[in-house]
Amino acid sequence: MLQLIFSALNGWHSGKEMKYFANNDFHRALHHCNLALKYARKINNVGTLAMDLESLAKVYRALGENELSSQAAQESLELFRENSSLGPAFKSGVNRLEIFLKK
Repeated sequence: MLQLIFSALNGWHSGKEMKYFANNDFHRALHHCNLALKYARKINNVGTLAMDLESLAKVYRALGENELSSQAAQESLELFRENSSLGPAFKSGVNRLEIFLKK
């Protein structure tokens, strides 16, 4: 039951992060991104965790925190690479993050 609640909370905070990011409210986006990550770690879903770390990297970059952005992107990239055999979504994540890290 807790897994379901944590998964719902992760999705809610991820949605809030995207909304605030789209509106250039990066500090609020960061707050919700960190909460989404908290719940992603609790549900232990590698895909969710990798995507939330990718979002964190984007938020940090928008805030000018390039070192933190690179760290989050690297962590996400590692998760996507380690699990690329799980399907095309993971392979796509590898491609996106390799491009992101080159910018």
